[in-house]
Amino acid sequence: MNFPYTKAARLGVSVLACLASCFALLATPTPASAAANPHYEKTFSTTQTVWVPDIKTCLVIKSSGTMKFGVAPHGQWARKYIDRVLEAPKIQVWSYNKCGAGRKAKKLYKLRVSQATYSPTCSTSVGIGVGLPWSVGVSGSITCGTVMRAKHTSGYGAATKYTQSNSKTAVSIADELGAPLRESFDKRTGKHSIMDLRIPIDVNLTAYSSKSKSDSVSITMKNAVRP
Repeated sequence: MNFPYTKAARLGVSVLACLASCFALLATPTPASAAANPHYEKTFSTTQTVWVPDIKTCLVIKSSGTMKFGVAPHGQWARKYIDRVLEAPKIQVWSYNKCGAGRKAKKLYKLRVSQATYSPTCSTSVGIGVGLPWSVGVSGSITCGTVMRAKHTSGYGAATKYTQSNSKTAVSIADELGAPLRESFDKRTGKHSIMDLRIPIDVNLTAYSSKSKSDSVSITMKNAVRP
């Protein structure tokens, strides 16, 4: 036998149905929340050529690697880069008798290679994490003066091409308050600015043409990526 619902029973069913719908909405992420703080993985490569006059040698230097990072809101009008991790920062060096056309490979007696990376904000206190044989500390940089840097140095014998691979290295850089910015909007001018994520890497080379003669060069590889 079917009994008709009382008013109280009908009210109870309505409340339960409402609660079930509300919990379903809370449990299902909206497209906006699912897309919040997207993360990316981008490779980079930069090459520079330097003439070393005292040993009459042309050095071609290439910096490459992979940058992992995310983008998060910063205030009402801006976004910033977060979760920065530099993986496998590689330095390659080729030695030639001159720069430009017609150059020929020139063997060096030995080469000392040092690379160091840091936040483009030039911070002296940002947290940087990396494993051995790399080191972390406050020291001088080419573009920023004194900064917190992750650094690795290695030495090589006679050759015309050198590679410091660091294939298992990951350098993590902690999030910074309000920086580095991905994009910003100036309400006064109406201008919308988009910024790359810069990855400065200082390269210091000491090249020996013989056992008793050497010269040093220092340059910043201005790597950059964007989503």
